[in-house]
Amino acid sequence: MTATQPTAATHLSPLLQCPYPHCDGTLPESQPEEVAVCPVCHRLAARCTRLGTRGRCPTLNRCLARYCRQCRQELGPGWALGLWSADVNGRPGAAPLRLEPELQHPDRAERVLCLNDHVQCERWDNRPMGFGQAGRWLWVGGPDGRSLFVDPFHDRNRAPPVLSEQLWPGNARTRLRLRTGGVWALVYSEHGIKAVNLLALDDAGQEDAPTVGLWQSEGEERLASNPVLLRDSRNGMERVAAWLTSGPQGLTLWTSPLLVTYGPPPRPRRYALACTGDGPRPEEGGARLVLVEAPLGARDGLILAAPQGLWLLDPVAARRKAAAAEPAGADGRRVLSAVSLLADRQLLIQTDEMPGVVFVPGGGEGEDEACGSV
Repeated sequence: MTATQPTAATHLSPLLQCPYPHCDGTLPESQPEEVAVCPVCHRLAARCTRLGTRGRCPTLNRCLARYCRQCRQELGPGWALGLWSADVNGRPGAAPLRLEPELQHPDRAERVLCLNDHVQCERWDNRPMGFGQAGRWLWVGGPDGRSLFVDPFHDRNRAPPVLSEQLWPGNARTRLRLRTGGVWALVYSEHGIKAVNLLALDDAGQEDAPTVGLWQSEGEERLASNPVLLRDSRNGMERVAAWLTSGPQGLTLWTSPLLVTYGPPPRPRRYALACTGDGPRPEEGGARLVLVEAPLGARDGLILAAPQGLWLLDPVAARRKAAAAEPAGADGRRVLSAVSLLADRQLLIQTDEMPGVVFVPGGGEGEDEACGSV
């Protein structure tokens, strides 16, 4: 694994303090970039976005921070990413951000990690390995079923932090996949689904990633779709994990709220799908089903894509209803309406990284005006 990063500015004082613990690095306040790399620990930090009566707040914060550590200004989702985009595109009168080494010279890039030190690479048999971004971390699904979270901008004065865990021991040939949303990540395979709070990865005393088990394959029940992470509010850090399983009871939609507070999450809730219309129903079988997030104003809905058609689900709204008003049935499942969006078509559905179906928001602000196109 290699990486390139923006060069640190070299202007003179006044200086800004690096926001990471145990680092004495400083950066010049007059630097032109909004996102900078500390010259000591080589980790990314971004400037506070607050404009007060005395000008811009002169404070650097971690890129995943939700509040400025100095003025306590709330930092919205993606605030650091927006500053990064402004740096890359260049501001009026300023040169665009320069990468060093340039992407055209990968032979000069810095080595981040040798996987041979952390996974059993001799077991690799040319099957696809998992690789993706999870917050400020790089995630690697090893060929031996091991999940790695790697900090690409680690403190060079210390060993590079690698949080590693064998999620399903005894299943070394498991292919791991990743799904992220907000400060959460889902690592899943045919054996189960586990959630990771990305904020908890910053605990320097941990050697393993702090995972929470959401679902484990048992008996004849198997995972029938990719899991997704749905918003329960417009700016909240909480998410609702949702996934489909198939088994003797047929298709079942599972939902589990992921809370930032410590402690185990509430037990997952299970739903039987009640499809509207006279068209065909989503069928179990060789073709896997695909779930796609659909932003509906302040929360996310869910698109179920199958070769037989498309259905709209709203499990977040269903969770908001009082449990007493909607008791579970004899099989432990509640009923969730699935509104048909498209029928009388034969859809060619890919899975995983290329689902073949996307949702484009329509731009409505109010919850009643939320709409979009599939």
